[in-house]
Amino acid sequence: MHHTRSELPQRRPGAAHAAEERAAGNTPRLGRVTGRAPAPVPAPTSPCWVEPVIEAGDVILLEEADYRYGIGSLKLRVVEVATLHARAEWVGVRGVEIRWNGSEGAAREVLVRVAALPR
Repeated sequence: MHHTRSELPQRRPGAAHAAEERAAGNTPRLGRVTGRAPAPVPAPTSPCWVEPVIEAGDVILLEEADYRYGIGSLKLRVVEVATLHARAEWVGVRGVEIRWNGSEGAAREVLVRVAALPR
């Protein structure tokens, strides 16, 4: 059976249609219908954000594979540590490079492998 546009039932789009459906006692369907109640969201077992293991003033020594980007090892006096996500592999660190003779070098912003940080 073929209908012309004027013969099809008219529906109002979006929120207006959903409000009419609720007023009529119907629950508007959103997304895929599975016939099951949605699965409960499990409570987190640990916080998503954790305190960094280093803080401003710490001096850290990083091997080339443990920071991005640079060549050779890096000795850094930490100025600031970005917020650390519990499952993060890398964390942003701002600091000042410590040269081979102990003098301060350039300011650096690096990504540091979390596993390389002191515990």
